[in-house]
Amino acid sequence: MAAPNKASRGVARFAGLSVPIEELGSVHIGGLVRQEDDISVHHSDREDVQIKVFDLACGVEGEVSLGPYTCYQAEIKAYQQAYAFPALVPQLPHFLGASVDGKEAFAYMAQSTMRGQDLTQWLETLNRKPWTHETACHFRQTAHELVGLALQLKRDGLLLICLRPADVIHASSGPLKLNHLGGCWVSGIDGPSKALTYMASVDYSELPIDTMILQSEESLEDASVNYALGVGLFEWLSGQSRLHIDAETAHAILEDSALVTRRDTRIRDLWHQYPHLESKLPLLSHQLEERSLLFGDFWYGLEGYLAQVVDDWEGLEEAAQKEMLVGTGQDVIAQHLEERFQWMAAPMAHATIKRHHRLASVEHLQEMLRDLISPDVRYDLSAQNM
Repeated sequence: MAAPNKASRGVARFAGLSVPIEELGSVHIGGLVRQEDDISVHHSDREDVQIKVFDLACGVEGEVSLGPYTCYQAEIKAYQQAYAFPALVPQLPHFLGASVDGKEAFAYMAQSTMRGQDLTQWLETLNRKPWTHETACHFRQTAHELVGLALQLKRDGLLLICLRPADVIHASSGPLKLNHLGGCWVSGIDGPSKALTYMASVDYSELPIDTMILQSEESLEDASVNYALGVGLFEWLSGQSRLHIDAETAHAILEDSALVTRRDTRIRDLWHQYPHLESKLPLLSHQLEERSLLFGDFWYGLEGYLAQVVDDWEGLEEAAQKEMLVGTGQDVIAQHLEERFQWMAAPMAHATIKRHHRLASVEHLQEMLRDLISPDVRYDLSAQNM
């Protein structure tokens, strides 16, 4: 297989194409709903059906682009896993079929159109009205339920390694729903794999940033799910997936040339090992110049910064270092959030911090959220879980 073609390829060539769907017959691909790199979601000539398209063209006849084809295979496998657990199915779109069109060089899958608003749209709707106690309770219940959805997926053998708020649907009634399974990895069956570097976005997952995990013989851990949840929650409330730091702090970290060079060297090694990451994973030095950091690199840089400015940092016990690191990071995260959401900075920090300090399980993250919300909401949650 050939590596993906870096040239931007539009999705206009798919509009109007007819694809056979086992349950429905011939369905025509319609206008674009959203796109990320070589994967796009389209309307169809049926109001209740969406088509997800994986552009496999790579410019070499007889070969397909490895990245989107890998993502296609992984998502098919995730649906097969999910449909083995009837309790999970109501929280997913109805899978209608999938295939590869070799002539036009694309793969596709069809699913039902989900009714409701994605989490970003839903929060925008809430914010248009006065923020009452009832509104706050509804929001807090939804945040708790979002972590619960990841926990349900995990129990059914799917690890949520990449979470975008636009991928979660809040309907007028019933539980939260996941709009697709492109961010899920089948646990237990597949170990860490190069495929994850294609599936997981550097903005939403730690996996392309820390490929030591991929090289491990052990299965992925809850830590990767917590990281995805932490970043997903942050984008939901702030509208961005990266942390912005002040010029003085960015300059101070850049002044530590050994720290920056060490990380930049590692990133260049990743580019060499996984060439498709070169256009996606920026050097730490570039992130600092832009003052916009991926969560994983933020914690790396922050620890180096504290080592500079805190007297006898190396002499502190690990627990004291962790407390200072979490507290400082939490303050930075909170600065990105409206006051009403700043209580969420603590779970975001504990979910995304460096692995050896991170919350050990998704259950711990859910418990932390539950402990932070008001007693009356906790009572409602307890009643729901009985």
